[in-house]
Amino acid sequence: MNPAAIYKTLVETGSEMAQKRYEWEVLDGQTKPMLASLTLEAKSIEQCSVAEATNIALASASYRDHLKEVAKARLGYGLAEVAYKASEALWRAQQTEEANQRAADKAAP
Repeated sequence: MNPAAIYKTLVETGSEMAQKRYEWEVLDGQTKPMLASLTLEAKSIEQCSVAEATNIALASASYRDHLKEVAKARLGYGLAEVAYKASEALWRAQQTEEANQRAADKAAP
């Protein structure tokens, strides 16, 4: 087991996961303000109630596109999290394997 390589892998995959989470959270944080803006725009253009304007905003292509981008960002975060956790699990498995080997070597006559 090479500690430097393991450290490097964990830092890289952890950093990637943090970046993807940031990207997802930024996009997700824009969802409500975007809906509010689209609702006000629809209310102004259509001269309708807030409820109707909200429905128009929810059905708009730009809102649907935004939700798709949020979902893509969430997927990116999820995949990065899997990579990090897999690296971590591999490291733990290697530790266990080495500990078992040391115990077997100690027990051997």
